[in-house]
Amino acid sequence: MAKTPRTGFLTLCIASFAFATLQSGPANAAPASSMGASSESSSDPRVAAVQEYRIKHPNDYVGQERVAKRYGGTLKFHAPKLGLQNVEANDFQKLYSRSRSTSAPDFKSGIPTDAFALSGYTEVYPAGGGYPFSFTVGGNWEYNGTYLGTGYPENVAGLATENVDPACWVVERDWFYARDWALWPLPSSEYNRYSAGSQSLVYQVRDASTLDHGQNAHWGTTSITYKPAGGHAEPGAGCKQKTVSANFYYNHNQAGGGILSIELNLILMQVQFGDTTDDMVLQKSTGVFSVTPGDGIVG
Repeated sequence: MAKTPRTGFLTLCIASFAFATLQSGPANAAPASSMGASSESSSDPRVAAVQEYRIKHPNDYVGQERVAKRYGGTLKFHAPKLGLQNVEANDFQKLYSRSRSTSAPDFKSGIPTDAFALSGYTEVYPAGGGYPFSFTVGGNWEYNGTYLGTGYPENVAGLATENVDPACWVVERDWFYARDWALWPLPSSEYNRYSAGSQSLVYQVRDASTLDHGQNAHWGTTSITYKPAGGHAEPGAGCKQKTVSANFYYNHNQAGGGILSIELNLILMQVQFGDTTDDMVLQKSTGVFSVTPGDGIVG
């Protein structure tokens, strides 16, 4: 159902994108937490620990990797359209920041193409401590610090995977979280799980801007965690060697129309809006990235 558009020009001019501001937030900011502001976090404490760190420090890739390694996991970062694939945290921290700061905006779509950026991540944990082998694929979006969005449109975050063998893997948990630039979580009334399956996850995100908090969905993430089928601690023979592909999409609708339908697969996300012109919609994807669960994991 379409929301009645409302205006709310962001008159507070945030300085250009800076990691320190995004990581720490204002001194009076609310502590970011997945409680009450996301789909339920993973029941696996290893995955949940990185989730909690990620929402508090979304651009501290080194810190996220450090938490994953503490639990014996591996974490890689991806931005294929920026030439970054299976990159370790320290390199991604430098290269991703540099690629964003040097990209030139294009206003042909009616929305500057640098209004937001996307990245992906893959995370793998061996069986141990009473928890099974697992792997996670996910994607993040983030608006830049100077984009002045208005209105109350419905955006779409979509994560697609491919080659997930049902004889090997089942979904342990999917996850969504979004917050404004000041670390206040997006209220649950402002997003909706449109669809979820073993190889896709789609959320509608009702994006607006306010004087105090900027874009109410300034940064967000969504992911799918897989565990072995059949309730086993380890997947069947050969499962860890099967490469799983993923692609993360974000569709920003500035004009305010409601969503009529969404089609999602690895190579396409097609969103049909009501009462929206094409030149006020900007959609991006990370590009296809992949994970071979057994790579780099002992066990």
